[in-house]
Amino acid sequence: MPSIASLNNVSKNFGKLTALKDLSLAINEGQAVALLGANGAGKSTALSILLGLKQATSGTAELFGKKPGDPIVMRNIGVTPQTVGFPVQLTTKELLEFAISHFPNPKKIDY
Repeated sequence: MPSIASLNNVSKNFGKLTALKDLSLAINEGQAVALLGANGAGKSTALSILLGLKQATSGTAELFGKKPGDPIVMRNIGVTPQTVGFPVQLTTKELLEFAISHFPNPKKIDY
């Protein structure tokens, strides 16, 4: 069965700090996966690479057979980030317009 998400020999360095070293992981359709580890173990870094939010120092990542961050791929996943925030100067209308811009053919919002 082909994997829907994979990290292949992924390493990530932040200066002299090695956050991930040669991590390989394959997740198949229908699997539930939990990443467990101490603070600083690299869980968030691994997910950030898998989502295309960070680049690996070496190795490769794939989501649905494509490069992470591909807009078509990103429409098929949902993620709740550790921290979230919006610029305080945005109006409610601007926040709604930003949110619906992530979907193809969004419904019109009546203000």
